[in-house]
Amino acid sequence: MFCEICQRNFSQPAASTIPPPSISSTDLQQLLRSPYPPSAAQVSEILGIVTNIDAEIRHYEARILRLQSEMKLLENKQQQLKIRRQRYNSLLAPVRRLHTEVLDHVFVMYANIVGCNMNFIGPSLIFLPGQTLMSVCVRWREIANSCKPLWTSIALELGSTENVDVITETLQWCLDHAGPTAPLNIILRDIAVEDTDIEEPEFCKLLTAQASRWRELSLYTQGNLGAMLPSIFEVENPSFPSLEALCPVTPRELGLFSNAPKLHELSFSGVADMEGDKPVFPWSQIKTLKLKLYNQHRIPITPSLFPELESLSYTLSSFLSIMPDIPYHTLNTLQALSVSLAKAGPNTGPPKALRKILESACYPALRRLVVDFNMYATYNAYVVVGHDAEELGWPQHEVTSFILRSGCSLTFLQLRDAFISTRDLLALLLHTPALSHLEFYQPHRCKPIEEQLKNMVPAQMGLEPLTMAWIKRLHAHGTEDSYDFGNPLVPKLTHLSLTVLSDWFDDDQLFVNVILSRWVPDPILASEIGVACLKSVELKVWGRLLDDKVYQPLLQLGNLAGMKVELLSEIPPVPIAAPYAL
Repeated sequence: MFCEICQRNFSQPAASTIPPPSISSTDLQQLLRSPYPPSAAQVSEILGIVTNIDAEIRHYEARILRLQSEMKLLENKQQQLKIRRQRYNSLLAPVRRLHTEVLDHVFVMYANIVGCNMNFIGPSLIFLPGQTLMSVCVRWREIANSCKPLWTSIALELGSTENVDVITETLQWCLDHAGPTAPLNIILRDIAVEDTDIEEPEFCKLLTAQASRWRELSLYTQGNLGAMLPSIFEVENPSFPSLEALCPVTPRELGLFSNAPKLHELSFSGVADMEGDKPVFPWSQIKTLKLKLYNQHRIPITPSLFPELESLSYTLSSFLSIMPDIPYHTLNTLQALSVSLAKAGPNTGPPKALRKILESACYPALRRLVVDFNMYATYNAYVVVGHDAEELGWPQHEVTSFILRSGCSLTFLQLRDAFISTRDLLALLLHTPALSHLEFYQPHRCKPIEEQLKNMVPAQMGLEPLTMAWIKRLHAHGTEDSYDFGNPLVPKLTHLSLTVLSDWFDDDQLFVNVILSRWVPDPILASEIGVACLKSVELKVWGRLLDDKVYQPLLQLGNLAGMKVELLSEIPPVPIAAPYAL
């Protein structure tokens, strides 16, 4: 036997003491085909053959184990060499450590990430993200120590008088590291102080002493703000020279912040409507208003109170049972409207909520519209089958009426998770000829089981399916087989972003032809055709892979001509859990 390790020959030990059988292989094959059993002599010889085979099997098993052990040893040596090579390659890097300025910028980016930038200080929880960075090494500690954005966002829980000293020390730590002049973003929550005789905690005095540095202030409290922070609100008309964004508990508290010359953004979250006379407040100073509706029957504040409003957003929580009535109003300066709808109940389905919002509004200067039905958390594919079309369908009549009534020219349109048909989408785009930026997003949905789809198709549910027809209408030269030849849809389109389902997006060549027809970098030719040059296109398709050969011309535009092209496709995994019954 030859050993591959030491390159030596060894004599193979006898497999058995039983002498070799005299029966030949031909005789054995005949015995296997014979309907008669072997004789006693043949049985004895067959037993010897089987014994020898077993011995050889054990021999090869032992040899295989030795080889496997040797292979494992070689693999471990190879892995160690790879690790050593990686370490030594680091010595050849042009930059062995990031410059302090670069690392400081990375820390600032980390501080600006939502959820990472807030220093939580409370009686039961203290979490300072900056300390996580400081614990890495001495150099990181020095850089994080001087990185002011890591320490300027503070969430303070004041609902308990426990651990006051610890809260005060931690707050002082953050203020010291933030520096004496950096603007502060403050969140105050869980305050329930009704007894004005209680002495103001030391950390409250420490916080209010920095009121001139407050840039953003959010209040989630239950008590009277003046009683909670008397050191600042006991003064008539206190000054907040740096305050830019405010989220008060109730509109009545706006009067406490009337002396804030930089204040331009207000947010209201699930509070009652303002009753009685409105407080003294610079209403015309507000440019951005954010309304979050949870479970109230009236909106927190009427948008018409802000004559110079430029941006308005509605966010409907899934807890909202009845969509509040919104008084009819006109805002001549409003340029951006955002509506995020998360509820799908009988009274607050996304189309109904959007219908109420648009029926109450007239915005002549509107340029930007964002509609997010956000139904993926509430509607998955299983629930869609069981709902009426009225609860899902796009309210095209109300949308068209709003655009015509306002006389606005939309330049930016974003639709997310909307159940909209080709006909309604075409009608919407026909009423937005000035559109330059279009984003259309569909989330991936798990397909229902066959029993749920039995005898149910979109037409029977009243929901018309989306098709490639609206993509075809985007062609710069129109379509030869219809009246729109030479009359392209949204002629000023320069940015297109699509995240779509493969169920209807099934013609890659058509899409490529449409995009290529929109690539007219020559302004004279673009003027003759009547379209703007498409500058960027983003496409992601759920449920199938894209054909690289078909999309090669688009990739060449991105690599050589200057168009921004991003192409993605994904086949999500099939869920393991079975869908629940409707």
